[in-house]
Amino acid sequence: GKKLDRTEAGIAAAAKRAKQANREPSTRLFLGKIPLAVDAARLEAALESKIKVLQWIHDRETGFFYGSAFVELPTLKDAKKAEEKASIEGVKVDGKRLRVNFAPPQENVEWPPKGHKHYERPPIPMS
Repeated sequence: GKKLDRTEAGIAAAAKRAKQANREPSTRLFLGKIPLAVDAARLEAALESKIKVLQWIHDRETGFFYGSAFVELPTLKDAKKAEEKASIEGVKVDGKRLRVNFAPPQENVEWPPKGHKHYERPPIPMS
């Protein structure tokens, strides 16, 4: 089997994962493992909900999208349904199972981000 990481960092990482898995339900979700060729409509179809706010997450160094996003769904009921579907049967785009976790905005984080624009697809950085 998999060897347990008993180092301080390994234990801290496991505690962080457990804490993230048990976050308070919220209309804001974190999506991970998203295929790179994706658009908002395919995410809405997978989540079975309209998306109110969609923030594609980019690599800080390169500016390129790396398969994660924050989304806000219209109601808590929609978000709970999407999160439940993810844990039971999986939320999939192009056959890839997405990671879906509740992600209530932290107190010191502005949500939606200031100057936020809705993009149907992850924007490509222009250098």
